[in-house]
Amino acid sequence: MSAIAVGLVGWIAAAVPAVPGREEHDRPSIRRVLRIPGVAAVLGVTATFVLAHNILYTYVAALLEPLGPGGRTDTVLLVLGLSALAGIAATGALIDRHLRALTLAACGLLALAATIIAAALISSTAWPVHAAAVIWGLGFGDAATLLRTAVADAAGPAADLAQSLLVTCWNLGIAAAAFAGGLLLDHGGPGSLPWSALALLALALAVAAAARRHGFPGRR
Repeated sequence: MSAIAVGLVGWIAAAVPAVPGREEHDRPSIRRVLRIPGVAAVLGVTATFVLAHNILYTYVAALLEPLGPGGRTDTVLLVLGLSALAGIAATGALIDRHLRALTLAACGLLALAATIIAAALISSTAWPVHAAAVIWGLGFGDAATLLRTAVADAAGPAADLAQSLLVTCWNLGIAAAAFAGGLLLDHGGPGSLPWSALALLALALAVAAAARRHGFPGRR
């Protein structure tokens, strides 16, 4: 992976044209960027979506432990990773025309995966979690591309600062998931994790659906 990364950096340096910088007085403030229609919606979806994903992902071993040998963490993660690659490929082909539909689908697929995992824990049946991993990977694999594209489109000339805010929301979502997931696990057990993720995903889906004009518009 390191060798691929070095090669990629070299290719970018050779092939991507230089972009002139901006004077300090031309740079928008964070407050101004947040007021741009659509930016706050994308950031809100990012925070809730990443929080939901990482509540499950950070504690996946504890989440699957009640299912016994049938819920092997390594197998589930392998399936999730391969499925995520398929999701990335599909997004690359469709994002220019179907950003909104793909974003709504990503939220919906992750919500469906959380529901299947919750049902598997209730019934103590292991095999559904592998189907959930396929759906989970398809929903999460394309999320970064979708959300970064959405915030860049919404922010326009202020895309650089908007992108940095998105990365901040993404990392805050990861950190908050570690904290919140630990509390849920201690006080509610593994079964509380997918239901909490499902509630967050319902919020993300509602915000994305409402941002029809700005943030996640229809066909571009």
